[in-house]
Amino acid sequence: MMNLKRVSFLQQTITNLQIANNRIRERLRCGSSKRRKKDDRMKLRNYEEEVDGDQASVLQEQLTRGSYECMVCVEAVKPVHAIWSCSTCYHVFHIHCIKKWARSASAATQNEDGTNNGWLCPGCRSPNKKIPAAYFCFCGKQKNPVTQKGDLPHSCGNICNRKRPNSTNCRHLCTNMCHPGPCPKCPAMITKKCRCGYISVQERCNQQKEHICAQVCGKLVNCKLHKCKAICCPGNCEDCELTVEQKCFCAKGSREIICGSDEHQKSLKNMQEDGGSYSCEGTCDKLYPCGLHNCKSKCHGESCGSCPQSPQLVTTCPCTQTLIQNIKFKGKYVERKKCTDHIPLCDQLCNKPLQCGGDAVHLCRLFCHHGDCKPCKSGSTSVVCRCGKTTKGIPCKEYKETDEAKCDRRCNKKKTCARHKCHKICCVDKGHICSQICDKKLTCGSHRCVDLCHRGKCHTCHNVSFDELTCYCGSEITYPPIHCGVQPPQCGLICSRVHHCSHPVRHTCHMEDNCPPCVELVKKTCNCGRLVRANIMCHITNVSCGIRCVKFLPCGHQCNKQCHQGECLGEDEKCIQACSKMRKNCIHPCTNPCHGDGDCPNTKCQALVTCKCSCGRREQRTSCYEENKMRRKATTIANMRNLIKKEETTQVDMNSLLSSPLNRNVLTCDDECQVMERNRRMAAALSISPSRSSTNAAEIYCEFLLDISKKEKKFIMNVETELKSLIESVRWLKYKSKSHSFPNMKKEKRRIIHELAEVFKCKSQSFDEEPRKYVCVTAFKDQSSEPNRLLSEYDPTAAQPKPTSTSSFGGSLVSSMKLVQFSSSSSQFPPTKQQEEEETKTTTPEADDGIIDYFDFDG
Repeated sequence: MMNLKRVSFLQQTITNLQIANNRIRERLRCGSSKRRKKDDRMKLRNYEEEVDGDQASVLQEQLTRGSYECMVCVEAVKPVHAIWSCSTCYHVFHIHCIKKWARSASAATQNEDGTNNGWLCPGCRSPNKKIPAAYFCFCGKQKNPVTQKGDLPHSCGNICNRKRPNSTNCRHLCTNMCHPGPCPKCPAMITKKCRCGYISVQERCNQQKEHICAQVCGKLVNCKLHKCKAICCPGNCEDCELTVEQKCFCAKGSREIICGSDEHQKSLKNMQEDGGSYSCEGTCDKLYPCGLHNCKSKCHGESCGSCPQSPQLVTTCPCTQTLIQNIKFKGKYVERKKCTDHIPLCDQLCNKPLQCGGDAVHLCRLFCHHGDCKPCKSGSTSVVCRCGKTTKGIPCKEYKETDEAKCDRRCNKKKTCARHKCHKICCVDKGHICSQICDKKLTCGSHRCVDLCHRGKCHTCHNVSFDELTCYCGSEITYPPIHCGVQPPQCGLICSRVHHCSHPVRHTCHMEDNCPPCVELVKKTCNCGRLVRANIMCHITNVSCGIRCVKFLPCGHQCNKQCHQGECLGEDEKCIQACSKMRKNCIHPCTNPCHGDGDCPNTKCQALVTCKCSCGRREQRTSCYEENKMRRKATTIANMRNLIKKEETTQVDMNSLLSSPLNRNVLTCDDECQVMERNRRMAAALSISPSRSSTNAAEIYCEFLLDISKKEKKFIMNVETELKSLIESVRWLKYKSKSHSFPNMKKEKRRIIHELAEVFKCKSQSFDEEPRKYVCVTAFKDQSSEPNRLLSEYDPTAAQPKPTSTSSFGGSLVSSMKLVQFSSSSSQFPPTKQQEEEETKTTTPEADDGIIDYFDFDG
């Protein structure tokens, strides 16, 4: 044994040295070029794929090189990492990864009653009871093994001594050094005898077969009459199966019976001199010693005895009240000398008890007579039913001694099988034996039980096959006789069937129709064909990248489902995306549910547009349909006023008004607009250059920011600093846009950031859920800019000027124009009261902008 261990250790050491030498030669030949290093990695990868089925060698090579990937985290398993190896598929995982996997819902397995039954291996899905708690070597003998340089990682360096799981008859332990993967086949030589032990054969432990010699057994079987004719009998001979013929005691019938059955053994004890050994249950019909009368008893093995009519047995008249020797016939006493002589009658009443009457005994009132007594002509008899639970009175002349009297009671007792109930009317059964056929499937799974319904398990199937039973590949054979239900022999060879892939076969020969799925990790293209995913099991066909499909549908839209198999739309499925065709009446898309290649439905356009007055100060957000409606209305009113002023008549042609082009301005200018226009003209006349924008905080910032700036001034200053630095980085760098994420904060402060971002002309959006919700602000090049006046510079305690006087000119000019009215310039007279009322009725009032909720975005 020690020599075998030493040889195995030397062989493993030589193999490791050869692998190391080959790797060094490849590296020296490849040089320092990046392209050659890439070729080196490709050659090593091809070397792993060319290893023909030796899983232990592949694992040893990959673990030593540190290129083996954990199936859970898809990271490399380094020699310094703690690992766990599955005892079924021998895949290696990080110890912390397998602990996390075992506690997840994906790995849980349950019993039929719903209780937890451990966890499943992520590689082979084999069940495991306990979650690994510590790091052990491959053989499981050393905890936290220390790997020296040059040794196999995760190995204790001792003899493996593991039992080979695939060899049921092998009792030898693995003699290799502690190693990953399955143990090699046992090379030990053993001596094995045939079934009867007559011959002995030497063979390898991993090549054990059942040997059969040509020796006939020759032992007596259980009947003690015949000998066993089996070849190479394993020991306990089977019962004698020969059929013998038996005669009954009366010699009228015969039967065939199996020689080794229990009934035949009992009948041999009762065998008579004439050869009769059982009762046929018929009439005996043997002659009595008188030679005139026959025996009327059932077939029996005892002597029939004397004739029942002989003078020695019959000494009285039929009524048994008078001796025959005291009866006179024709003046002489009667004397019987033989069984055929007449039996005389006396002159007394019979007085034998009759069958009728029940508890009250009725006597026969006829004179002494031969034969049975007749029932009495008067009186009644209480008849009890067969089961004895019902009593009924009937006339004696109708009474007959029989067991056919039945009541209407139904028996509810269970039968011997404990499954069915009796349900007979007036039942007299005591055993309640079930007469139904069991008809359950036997253990063989092919035949059914033909016995009467019974308790407990059915007997084993008695069918026997005399054909050889082999495994799928034919290397393992079970020789006849083979009882029904015997499984094919287990074969330890690799499965020889044609597989769908070219990967090494990891499973042994089996009888199932389908082979186990291939679990080799490969690279596969996802369903949409845009991404190649690594570490996918070979048998998995549905590989999804998780990205949107974007395949074009028949309607022209792109599929918005996640990467999937098959067609994007099912048979009864329709596209429900919004139509992107442009409307005929406006510049906005249709946005109705997809309607294919047909014309878009004539619906109201709900796209939001901005309506402005002629000077551009007033703005209002409304739908495209409402804006078009307001524009037509305003155009019609304006044309009507111009026409009335021009022609000075009250008659108007409506066709000419409706066909005129639409006015671009929907909203009308108010007093403030007119004041601002007047100031602009005054500044132009006085050659005063206006500033680019207003510096009044009330015009730049909303009321919410003005109010909150009193107590959150420091926070506002920090936000403005971040926004200014963000805009500066976009302005001077090559970025088209840049984003900055603020830390999570409360709803009020998030609103401050949203409002300030709008003033700085930046885009803001909230992410995540409460309480981790935060704001992300994005600045765009040539768009985002700082306001002329920061909110932090605004003094809320100082008096603010009225909005009507907020202009960009000097203070003296503003103060001088506070009360200036409209000049007499062309078409700018103040409107009359009637015109103001008409404008109020014809124009839509500016809607009050509600507070925008920036904090309930789904994104």
